[in-house]
Amino acid sequence: MHDENYIQEEKGIKVAELIEDFLGARAVRKPSEHTLMAYRRDLMTVLRLIGEDVTLRDLSPRSLRTAFAAFAAGRAPASVYRAWSSWN
Repeated sequence: MHDENYIQEEKGIKVAELIEDFLGARAVRKPSEHTLMAYRRDLMTVLRLIGEDVTLRDLSPRSLRTAFAAFAAGRAPASVYRAWSSWN
């Protein structure tokens, strides 16, 4: 029962918070400031395409595919690959 409660709490975590955690972990590797800014911009753009105040519970393969399709329109393949690799 404890594990089920923990899982439900985890699903309620806002994805924007997880993105900041990810960027904090990346910063330890000392990438350029521009690289971190690009990661943040890409990840937050995809997140906004999914919706407002998105939690883990809100994510699905369909919502991610739809958001990435919209994100990819008009962007260079390298930008799309960078964002895709960050989400995976």
